[in-house]
Amino acid sequence: MTIANLATVRVAAGLVGPQGDDLVNVFEFRNDTGSAVPYADAIASLRAGLGDLYATSASIISSAVHAGVLSFWDVALEAPMGIWAWDTFTGGSDNSGPLPPQVAGFIFFRTHRSRCIGKKFIPGPCEDHNDGDGYPGSLYLAALTWFGENLVGLDDEVDWDGWQFVVRSTVDHLLYVPYYIVASQKWSTVRRRRFGSGS
Repeated sequence: MTIANLATVRVAAGLVGPQGDDLVNVFEFRNDTGSAVPYADAIASLRAGLGDLYATSASIISSAVHAGVLSFWDVALEAPMGIWAWDTFTGGSDNSGPLPPQVAGFIFFRTHRSRCIGKKFIPGPCEDHNDGDGYPGSLYLAALTWFGENLVGLDDEVDWDGWQFVVRSTVDHLLYVPYYIVASQKWSTVRRRRFGSGS
């Protein structure tokens, strides 16, 4: 099986929180390689990219948060592609006291489509990520920004091997490439959502 050029793969990137709860971000990636890509190659590229993204960001994730699994989905065929272990990322590395498990960093992804904004929660922040007033500190915000920019492709420290992160509009159901990211300067509450809904 292959993923056609400009078709998409949805990946549910699972982490396991301190209390054994699932902390999942759902990403959608478009095949911008210029040709069809076999399932095995698509999975390998996205496992490597997400592994590098999260492994480099491990310092802003509590050591009590561990890697779960990556679940891949062929959007065009509405078919599962398999469940895999993370590549390179094993869990967070910050050993200070974790904040409550529902607290997370938050990134907005702006697109050129009105009312089409991607959102990603980064779970597992710790007490030393706070500034003196209980807001995310400057180093934490810089790391969130790095995460967002490398996911989108505004920075090139993570190699996505020709795959582009996209945001699916809930209005027209089309895909849009984010052009700008915003790291929230307030802590957010992790929100559960149905798999495959929005970004």
